[in-house]
Amino acid sequence: MRCLIKRLSLLCVLGLFAQAGCGKKLNDVRIVQVEPGEEKLIIADPVSRDQSVTVTWNADGSPIIIYLFLERDQKAASEAITLGNNSGLLGSKAKADRGILEVQVPSGEKLIVMLTSSKQASVRVHISGK
Repeated sequence: MRCLIKRLSLLCVLGLFAQAGCGKKLNDVRIVQVEPGEEKLIIADPVSRDQSVTVTWNADGSPIIIYLFLERDQKAASEAITLGNNSGLLGSKAKADRGILEVQVPSGEKLIVMLTSSKQASVRVHISGK
């Protein structure tokens, strides 16, 4: 009986260590082709815990406009972009050929990166979690 209790205790402790670990961190690198006037969306995997997420980009060909928002806030973000304000957005940057934005993403949420440009652009985007 004592042996069983010790094993169960050990399993509980190991389970707690596994949950307290780093968890899955975002690390998504891709090259996206953006056509003039097009809205290109990148949907990042949901994070397993609250994370600070950094989005870096480098556009060849033309400056871009980049917007960051949560998937659950997509409707509000779309309205904010149309109206030209920042409500519903985690971050944005206009007319930048390169840059870095850092935002907080809550556990279980998907980050959406939206890219648009007035000219054709090839954009290297790197989404990473800390």
